[in-house]
Amino acid sequence: MNYDTLKINREQFLSLTSLYPEEFEKLLSPFSSAWYKFYTYYTLEGKRRLKSNWHPEKDTPTLPGVEDKLLFLLTYFKLHPLQQFQAVSFGLSQPKVSLWVKILIPVLESALKKLKCLPCREGSALADFLKAYGKCEAIHQDVVEQTTPRPVDDEAQAAQYSGKKKQHTYKNKVDCLDNQYVVFLSPTFLGAVHDKKIADEQDCQYPDDIRLFQDLGFQGYEPDNVFIVMPFKKPRKGTLCKMQKWFNQYVAQRRIVVEHAIMGIKRCHIIQRPCRLAGYWIRDRIMNLCTALHNFRVRSPLRAYQSNRKLQLSCACASAPGY
Repeated sequence: MNYDTLKINREQFLSLTSLYPEEFEKLLSPFSSAWYKFYTYYTLEGKRRLKSNWHPEKDTPTLPGVEDKLLFLLTYFKLHPLQQFQAVSFGLSQPKVSLWVKILIPVLESALKKLKCLPCREGSALADFLKAYGKCEAIHQDVVEQTTPRPVDDEAQAAQYSGKKKQHTYKNKVDCLDNQYVVFLSPTFLGAVHDKKIADEQDCQYPDDIRLFQDLGFQGYEPDNVFIVMPFKKPRKGTLCKMQKWFNQYVAQRRIVVEHAIMGIKRCHIIQRPCRLAGYWIRDRIMNLCTALHNFRVRSPLRAYQSNRKLQLSCACASAPGY
């Protein structure tokens, strides 16, 4: 598997990486800069070099080109294959696959940070973060859950069990705009933590007089200077009136964008399916990267998202044939 042969078939390339070739080229530029910076001062084992490497653009023994390295990581996130299958696809050994994943994750994170696609991770800085996007009329919040293999320890099972999903999960709260751009991603919590408790701990600071759309899982969460838009809860052994049903339908039609944003994040199967990588830090980092990749696609002029023109990526893919 290599970039030169895959980019000929656009649909196949999209299925394997979640990006079009033009978007891949746009991401490749900052990824190359981040890789050269890393390889100048560090070895492939992650150790600091005694003497700087003055030719970081030189091919490596495995995954020789920078295009191969980016393709390797994107396919790993998108398909979430067994490492043995990934090794066969790229002509590596299984330990090399594990090593390359650890090396390339910070490199991709640096590239997406340079493109300003990473979401805000601190609730106290969210209001200042939103100033770059101009006036925001509405924000939609929800919780995304990523399943995990059932742990062996009984206490870990109880802490990770989500009654809503009936599975063992990790949780993150996401806030997105009307165009599905995710502006906030909370730290990763265990599946047993309630949605409202996550929102209370993050204490997100929103701009004044903004409408915050949320579901009944956040009932009781009311930040200052914010208009809460939430559906009515059906009373026990009772019914809702026609006006309440109409309002619930209106809220559902508006809140569908956050569900689409979550599915955009879960386009990477490493989030959608149970992640086999152990460790809280790696799960949180992968969630952050998959959210940034979703934001990268939202900002692409090749997509049908209703994005602000000034936030779109200025790349040559806007003039691609057929788009």
